Amino acid sequence: LKNLLGSSGINAEYGGTPAKTAWPLLRDCCSAFLTLGDGWPIAAVRELHEQKIVAGESGCAGYAALIAARQNENLRQDLQLSDQAVILLINTEGATDAVLYNQIIGKQTT
Repeated sequence: LKNLLGSSGINAEYGGTPAKTAWPLLRDCCSAFLTLGDGWPIAAVRELHEQKIVAGESGCAGYAALIAARQNENLRQDLQLSDQAVILLINTEGATDAVLYNQIIGKQTT
């Protein structure tokens, strides 16, 4: 599954660069942002699937970051996430690529 999302990752269209129109908002209004390797959204899709939530690999990026923070104390500290943190996650897409989604969750298609 290493190359499941493609050699360029899920953000191949933009090459990891924020849209020019979005950058001022991100720069001025966000306290933190991060990038994750392709393995994190794959894990997020699978975890959400186990909870009966259908999420695409891009749509679950926020949850993927939360999984990474759960497993990394330094990241939790950088994001200022405590045990009392209240987190709102928005899944922005379902399984828009059914073939890829089924590969990620391990479902065999005929």
